[in-house]
Amino acid sequence: MQYIDVQADKIVIGHLIEEENQLRKEPIDTVNIFDEIPDLEILFEFIDSQLTHNKLEVLFFLHGMGESKTKKFKTDYEYLKSVYLENSASNIGSVVMITWNSSPLFYTQVQKNARRVVPSFQVFLEGLTVYKKTFPLKKLNMLCHSLGNYIFFHALTNTNVTLFENLIMSAPDIALPNGENKDKYQNLGIVANKVWILFNKKDRALTYSGMVNGKKRLGKKGLKSKTFDNIKTINTTSYRDLNNTQAKWSNHIYFRSSAKVMNILVKLLKR
Repeated sequence: MQYIDVQADKIVIGHLIEEENQLRKEPIDTVNIFDEIPDLEILFEFIDSQLTHNKLEVLFFLHGMGESKTKKFKTDYEYLKSVYLENSASNIGSVVMITWNSSPLFYTQVQKNARRVVPSFQVFLEGLTVYKKTFPLKKLNMLCHSLGNYIFFHALTNTNVTLFENLIMSAPDIALPNGENKDKYQNLGIVANKVWILFNKKDRALTYSGMVNGKKRLGKKGLKSKTFDNIKTINTTSYRDLNNTQAKWSNHIYFRSSAKVMNILVKLLKR
């Protein structure tokens, strides 16, 4: 599996290596975002080597708050490996984990870090656009969780390029559509052929985020507007098969804690 470390001034691309029950990051390329658009050839050469005749699609995963910590990052890694790479029902042949410094204790500091890496993520999307124009038939998918959606959403600029087959926004920590962000919602419908928004009305993490930000969050309320034709919502509030205490309390990490949600995501990525 590969990783991309998005930092305020650079992007690091590398391999994830399993060693004695540990997960080690092995950098292979570093790009200064002020100097150049990243050449993703090295990344995709390795990605292509992982694809097989029945697993031809790529999944990028952009995590949320706290997930850059070693233990939680490994939990995400194991989830992606078992649910997508090792699952015969999945058509995902290669996964790229996108990480950023989401480990500070307080939400406001983590959100500030998310804002800091938005320019770098924009540069990454520019590099991905160059690749997609060269290989238009390549099927790429993106799964974002929580504040990862914040980074993705705020990195969107006016574009006429469809980069992703599917964009899955799980528990998105972004404001509902309003006069300030409506253009970015329109861009969501361009950057991906199909956009899936997963929300939970009992999401405690997003209840807190809504109070801090003074605006209700998409991942708690869902999207009621019919303006966006290819943006669909999935209400996970009634799914009670969460597999650990933290997941049951927060109703926020169901993307990797609910077997029902995991099965839904595998099926969505095959549409």
